[in-house]
Amino acid sequence: MIAFTRCLAPLALFLAVLTVGCKNKDKGDDSSGKPKESSLKGKIEGLWENPEPIENVPAGLLLVEFNPDGTFAMKAPFMGRTLITAKYALGEGEDVTLTDVKDGKGQAQAKMEGNVKIKVDGDNMTWINDKVTYKLARPKAKSDSKPKPRMDDLANPN
Repeated sequence: MIAFTRCLAPLALFLAVLTVGCKNKDKGDDSSGKPKESSLKGKIEGLWENPEPIENVPAGLLLVEFNPDGTFAMKAPFMGRTLITAKYALGEGEDVTLTDVKDGKGQAQAKMEGNVKIKVDGDNMTWINDKVTYKLARPKAKSDSKPKPRMDDLANPN
């Protein structure tokens, strides 16, 4: 129980720092007047985990999922908790806009809404805001013959 409690404070700090640098930005146009395309289309969707400790949260204990329907969730399965839910939209280049952000209790978290930069290189993701940079990676499947796990699979192993 003590180890469980020790993870709560770092997770709260991680969530605050993760989104505190979010800024609302206008979407720009390129010189042709057309909106710029997202470099993340088809790359961001799926499950991601922290491959190394983040803010004292041990590696592999934080899961982030970007669903194709534009919803986002951050969970701590070891705690049986959803930490954040939101809607996301791909902006130009590496911009991702988070809206309708709610904590695990469903309370609105407007201060967490805004833009972040996300870079995806294969199975590695870099989440960048004004304050910090975090590294995430796709979870390793237990067998090459099985598809990569989804958040619900990892949160409910039965």
